[in-house]
Amino acid sequence: MEKLIYIAYIDRKIDLGVYKKILAKCGVFAKIYDVALICREGNSICIENIKNKSVKYIDNRLLTLNKEDKLLLIKRYINYSRFNSYVQKALIELAPKYLYIRKYKFLSKGLKALKFAKKNLNCYIMYEIPSYPDDLEIKGVGRRILNALLSKVYDVKVEKIVDKIYVVLGKDIILKSDKYKEITNGIDISDIRIKELYDYKNMINLIAVANVSYWHGYDRVIEGLRLYYESKNKDRIRVNFHIVGDGPELNKLKKIANDYGLNEYVVFHGNKIGKELDDLFDISNIGIGSLANHRKGFTKDSALKNREYCARGIPFVIASDDEMFGDNFKYIYKIPKDESPIDINKVIEFYNLIKKEKFTIEMRKYAEENLTWNAVMRDILNDLRVAKSKNHNKKKFE
Repeated sequence: MEKLIYIAYIDRKIDLGVYKKILAKCGVFAKIYDVALICREGNSICIENIKNKSVKYIDNRLLTLNKEDKLLLIKRYINYSRFNSYVQKALIELAPKYLYIRKYKFLSKGLKALKFAKKNLNCYIMYEIPSYPDDLEIKGVGRRILNALLSKVYDVKVEKIVDKIYVVLGKDIILKSDKYKEITNGIDISDIRIKELYDYKNMINLIAVANVSYWHGYDRVIEGLRLYYESKNKDRIRVNFHIVGDGPELNKLKKIANDYGLNEYVVFHGNKIGKELDDLFDISNIGIGSLANHRKGFTKDSALKNREYCARGIPFVIASDDEMFGDNFKYIYKIPKDESPIDINKVIEFYNLIKKEKFTIEMRKYAEENLTWNAVMRDILNDLRVAKSKNHNKKKFE
């Protein structure tokens, strides 16, 4: 069985969401190839065999990083360099036919490893940019300038070496060449239980699950609830907003809810998994997706949460366009891509229009057919088949 190495500069314990996504993709590759994942855990570099689930640790290769450390930037780039050195060593030992790399800072040693893989191993190299253009998510002028300089130096060189560049688009742009191809995120549907239906006559429960950040825009929901409860409508029903998860924006949201006197209606649950999370979804009617991608310059949405809502069978609200759900998908309510409060009355109207339909079954079926990793990775696997049929691996890097 031919070998494929997946390289991702992420911590398998800290970057748990990204790690789970990468594992799912590795699982699809592992149906055809012998797959190893190179990543990090603490101060160690890890190489994980996907089929037998064994992990080899290269201990204490990486420096401990502290945000208060004045040498943080230097130490971070020392770690990149050490990680890249190990990647080249692993390439020599494992001699893969295929490489799949999730973008990180290559620096000179990373480029050296790529050139070695292409010239000496004749590897077919796939390069993923998980958010493109990637400078949209970088906060701070200094960091953006540094990223732009590094990109100018290294991205152009990487582009010349690799065979295919897969990008998850944050906004509509024209891709540079045929080497680029748009992809999207998928889900492992086997881990997601379809929700039970609870239809309360005089109450609607909204639910949001996230590592709560500024681009989720949950403040728009709280602002909308403030306006809703300040109205004089006698026919008003109760609307609750359940926020599940932690994150950097959580304290701000708690303060806003408290200042508006909405603690009775806005409930912060913290992190929930398993049955506790399933139970919360069972009592909820509408999922809340990302409502403020525009704050980081995005006009498109490929959030895993949208796909998970669909797999659970819960209609949901988003602001940006998600191309995995066409215009005819009737279980999404779109709101404007701006800072306006969400109109709670319109959300209620949306739910009343669909609540008598078998939306849980239809949404689950849609997810099974369109949103799994097997479905969204068809193009990547097809590119690999085409490359093999053309005997692409015999081409030498010049």
